[in-house]
Amino acid sequence: MTFEQRATWVLALSLLACGGTDAVTVADASVPDGSSPSDAGTTSDGGALTDAGGTLGCVDPPGTVVAAPVMEKRTVENATARNAICNDGTPAVYYIRRGSGCGAKRWVLGLEGGGSCNTLAECAARGPGLRGTSGAAASKNGTGILSADAAANPDFFTANAVYVEYCSSDNWAGHRAASADTGNFAFYGKDIVAAVVEDLAMTDAKEVLLVGSSAGGLGVLANADALQARMPQARVRAVDDARWVADILAFAPAGGSGLPSYTEFDARFAYWSAQVDASCAAAETTHLGKCSIGNTIFPQLTVPLFVHQDQRDPIQLKMLGLEAATNQAERNAYLSTFRTAITSSLGPVTGVFSPRAGDHGLVFSPDFNVRALQGTTYREALGNWYFERQGPKKLVE
Repeated sequence: MTFEQRATWVLALSLLACGGTDAVTVADASVPDGSSPSDAGTTSDGGALTDAGGTLGCVDPPGTVVAAPVMEKRTVENATARNAICNDGTPAVYYIRRGSGCGAKRWVLGLEGGGSCNTLAECAARGPGLRGTSGAAASKNGTGILSADAAANPDFFTANAVYVEYCSSDNWAGHRAASADTGNFAFYGKDIVAAVVEDLAMTDAKEVLLVGSSAGGLGVLANADALQARMPQARVRAVDDARWVADILAFAPAGGSGLPSYTEFDARFAYWSAQVDASCAAAETTHLGKCSIGNTIFPQLTVPLFVHQDQRDPIQLKMLGLEAATNQAERNAYLSTFRTAITSSLGPVTGVFSPRAGDHGLVFSPDFNVRALQGTTYREALGNWYFERQGPKKLVE
């Protein structure tokens, strides 16, 4: 199964149709129309990220061909002993393509998404491919930010590319052994991330970009600072794709009152014995679920974060109960409230791509290089932010 096919299958588990309303526009200062990314081997601002060796921040020329573009499967070593196992006890796996040229010491680590579960019925209902790795393919062709195609992914196509398959159903934060209480499902997402990083042995890495989509985006929030602590020699950056959770009450019909959005995460984190970001956990001793809320977790992170969050995200809106709306007026009113909560919470974030397109995750999709705001694609905005270029870095529709 290709990345795009798997992503489509995962999204289909919970996708709903969404409508839309009016928008506000926020734009970062930008260079004139027609400006381009950096020239080969340099950064666009003349080398702000280039070190003495000339590799930090450089990109390879468009004509470069990646010799081995396919990502090959690897199984985590001694997985059971290291708790790097899936819900069903099978070992965690990841896919890797080695970098070259400017990308030889640059790493892009991708965390797959795919929802989560915290009841026996929910977990039993998840497909085998989301609970284990017995059917994992021998190789994959990376897409989106993991693509080896210079035209589709000019900034990162020669980087070391890693994609960790999601099989723990715990937003990459769990640390709970299988037992009768869990239906014999284990929840070790946090341990899987740690084991993969150890196996990769990135001792010479100069740049690491941790990227996660949907549940993987929540995994980024839980693991980014821990990754930096493991790799003090590297410049670590992170991307939360489609899981910037709004601090908002769930939808309720007129006259009712929904629960705060963190309530669901309180329950899930307790079920998984989750290990979220350490700084946030120390600050939020009453409601650990708040460490999944964008404007709560962001001030606690030390690793710089880029956020893609659609203002009509169908997955978030479904989780917030919008399907219960009985008329278009109720629906439109809640969409407006949701949009305001998203855009206001993104205020302090310096790297943002937030359209009103009805998308969920894009960073591992070809649409990463297609979806645009004000003439700038998601890919371009992220590249400007990552390489500190003089182009738009914060785009909010």
